[in-house]
Amino acid sequence: MSHKVKEGGSLRIYHWVYMALLLLLALGRLFQKVSTDTGGPASRYLPLMVAVLLALGVMGYVRQRPIFRRHWWRALFWLLSVGWLSLACLTLYLLFALPGGAVAGAGVSALVLLAISPGTWAIYQYAYCCPKLWPEAGPDG
Repeated sequence: MSHKVKEGGSLRIYHWVYMALLLLLALGRLFQKVSTDTGGPASRYLPLMVAVLLALGVMGYVRQRPIFRRHWWRALFWLLSVGWLSLACLTLYLLFALPGGAVAGAGVSALVLLAISPGTWAIYQYAYCCPKLWPEAGPDG
């Protein structure tokens, strides 16, 4: 997703596949949590909310249309970045620090890292590298 996007671009098949994959993974997690009656509201619904926000960010970036406000996307980018770094640390901990290693848990968290990375990059591009999109582009944009 690091390619240059023309003004008013259209979503290509790989964008749709990426967004569908995010939403399917989040819905699968929601279904698993609800069917086993485990976890609280954050554990159940946060993956779906993140997937929807990532999909909206990708859509806004590719189509070069403002959705919400620029500072909102910047804040989301930093929240996702902190979450990404935390999950990367957890992955390394599961893989190397636990006796015998928790390879399955590390594999799942590594897959989550891979899944959210392109969307996080698109949100970064959208919030920081597309100044023409944001009419209120002032000092903090």
